[in-house]
Amino acid sequence: MNYIKEINAFYDWLETNSLSSSAIVLWHALMAINNKCGWITEFAVATSVLETKTGLTRRTIERARNELKQKGRINWKSRKGNQSAVYTIIPFVRNNDAQPVAQPVAQSVAQSVAQPVAINKLNINKTKQKICSSTTDEMTNFNIDEHFKELAKLYEQCIGTPNGLTADWIESILEMYGFEWCKNAMLEAEKRGYRTKKYVEGILQNWKRDGGIKLKKDNNNSNKDSNKTFQTRFHNFEQRTSKYTAEELEKKAREKFERKLEEMNNRR
Repeated sequence: MNYIKEINAFYDWLETNSLSSSAIVLWHALMAINNKCGWITEFAVATSVLETKTGLTRRTIERARNELKQKGRINWKSRKGNQSAVYTIIPFVRNNDAQPVAQPVAQSVAQSVAQPVAINKLNINKTKQKICSSTTDEMTNFNIDEHFKELAKLYEQCIGTPNGLTADWIESILEMYGFEWCKNAMLEAEKRGYRTKKYVEGILQNWKRDGGIKLKKDNNNSNKDSNKTFQTRFHNFEQRTSKYTAEELEKKAREKFERKLEEMNNRR
């Protein structure tokens, strides 16, 4: 999937199709997540992750994803228990199309010429997909961020055998909470005897709410990390300015993006 072409096609599509601002924000969040996962057909993402990425409430996200499904932009399905929903983005331009679908004759000619290129692109996409479905040992064969690799190994130690959705989950919590938080949350879950992704997410959410890491005390543990500050994508900005906190910068960025979406809707 070509990220830029899909975004351009999406906004062309919006010129003749109405979509709420919430649905637009959610579509962008799902595109960003799948881009990091290597454009796999199906990917799982927790609603809590989408809440953080979009600034929307759980109920608004549920309405927005139903709207996107009704408009033919995504498919999604819920799963039993505490498992995250699985999403599929419906592309505007197919991977192997040399021309848009609306030009079948030109496409036939172009495909016969561009077949070697299309096969090469398909092989690249398959390689990317293997990253998201491989085990921890296989992950080390790819040029993946060192923090990601360490968390993948820790996942196998503290939670269990990775599956096709593990890479997406690790990527999401790593972006949301940072390496130190994720590492300590996995270790804390194992220490408490709850070896599940849901429990790790609960620990991270509690730390975010309480303003820092709070580890279970034992004889061999110090609480020197108990006052660590939650890191947003703007946490490094605090050393450059004292006007706003990292959380305020995050909020202002989201408000600015939503204003742009509203202006775009008003122009339609």
